[in-house]
Amino acid sequence: MDAAAIDMQNRVRFVGRDDWTDLQAGHRAIVTIRTRDGRNHSSTVYAPKGAAILGIDWADVEAKYRALAPFAKLSGKNLDASMKVIRNFREVKKVSELVGLLR
Repeated sequence: MDAAAIDMQNRVRFVGRDDWTDLQAGHRAIVTIRTRDGRNHSSTVYAPKGAAILGIDWADVEAKYRALAPFAKLSGKNLDASMKVIRNFREVKKVSELVGLLR
C-alpha cells in the first residue's frame, strides 16, 4: 500500500449509530469528508452496490464473473459458454450443463 493510502487509512474512524438496530444496520454507512479548509461533505449509503435490496444488474454479475473466473483457471470458450448458461439458468434442464463447463 502506498504512503498516501496509509495516511488516509489512519484518518478514517468508525462511529456507530444507536438508532440503526435492524438487520440492515451493518450495510449502511455515512461518509463524511472534512477538507483542510474546514468544509464537510457527507453522504449516506443505505445499501452497498450489488445488494439484493437494490437489485443486481446482469452487467455487474457478468463483470465480476469475468474478473474472477480466470483465478479458477476458467477461460476462453468455457468462460463464455458458462456465463451464457448462468444467464439462462431457469431454462437449464440439468445442472450438469453448467458443471461440465466449470471443469
